Amino acid sequence: MADKWGPARRTHRRTKRRWPFILAGLLVLVGMVAAKPIYHWVKARRADALSAEAERFVQQGKFGEAAVDYRAALSLDPFGYRSLHGAAALATRLHHSEALPLWEQVARSPRATVKDQEEYAGMLLQAGMFSKAERVIDALLRQNPSTRALLLASTYSEQIGNSDRAVEYARLATKRAPDDEGAQARLAEILAAS
Repeated sequence: MADKWGPARRTHRRTKRRWPFILAGLLVLVGMVAAKPIYHWVKARRADALSAEAERFVQQGKFGEAAVDYRAALSLDPFGYRSLHGAAALATRLHHSEALPLWEQVARSPRATVKDQEEYAGMLLQAGMFSKAERVIDALLRQNPSTRALLLASTYSEQIGNSDRAVEYARLATKRAPDDEGAQARLAEILAAS
């Protein structure tokens, strides 16, 4: 009987010894698959923390330190909405040339808001990039346009030489927000110029 069960028992022992190696191999494989997403998650969290710190610096008026933190956050997570938006707002506030490309990236973000699109359109108008501004403003006008979108459309129309359209958009803006002094001033400015 011992001869009959001997080889089976040896096979069972070999199989029993293999399980720790198989399990270790599976753990290494799972670790390799999960490492990249975890690494990106950690980088995104660090970028978010740097953006929060930069926002505090902006509130304190320490714009140089805020810029350093936003640069570090963007190097960790180049497409993070919070760091892109904060850096774009800071660059706009400081009148830096990188504001326009940053707003472009913010506007392309899936988390971009209507205000972000409006800010980007305003930057395009300031830069004289009328064909891009037209596309962004048209998209804003297709939705339920805000007073700011109507004022941007008015500014765009005036800059391309269509004063009738500029007056029309300014009037729509004042109807939408009769108490908005900016809209009333824009309408008065256009009417005085024409």
